[in-house]
Parts: sequence; structure tokens; C-alpha cells
Amino acid sequence: MADTPESSDHTSIKERIAPSFDLAEAVKEQVALESLLKFDVPVKPLATFEGNVTPGEQSGILFSFEDYLQLVDYTGRCVREDKRGAISVALPPI
Repeated sequence: MADTPESSDHTSIKERIAPSFDLAEAVKEQVALESLLKFDVPVKPLATFEGNVTPGEQSGILFSFEDYLQLVDYTGRCVREDKRGAISVALPPI
């Protein structure tokens, strides 16, 4: 388990803070290695943050990136019996 969400390899927050993963390239590599025989769906990046609701069609997440960081930080600090761990109260906010 990572010490912080932003250092975790298994959450999307790390990729949202510092994008580095090329999904299309990863699919090509897996097909070339024959680990993935076919990939019939379009390659899509993480959804973008829209910020708020607007009259037009929206395809992203309907809150801001800052709100997302606060949500991850707040829920990550919750201590529950059915949860593996929690963000330490000694760590600064994300």
C-alpha cells in the first residue's frame, strides 16, 4: 500500500496529478506481445473535469479538479473497519 494517494500505482489520482500513461501505446504493446489478442473498443483517456453543470451536452465529471482532490483526501483519511488503511493525519492535504 502506498504512503499517499498521489504516490499509488493503483489509483487514478496519480495519473490525474502527473499524467504519464499512454493507453494507446500500452494496448499496442500488449497486442504485439500477444498478451492481448484483440481490442475492439475505442481507447479512452480518464474523464475530464467539467467544473459545473452547463446547458450543453457534457461528457466529463461534473465537479472541479480541486473538488476531486479534496474528496479523495477527505475520504482517504476516514478510518473504517472495512477499509485497509487511511491517509495519515500527519500528512498535508493532497
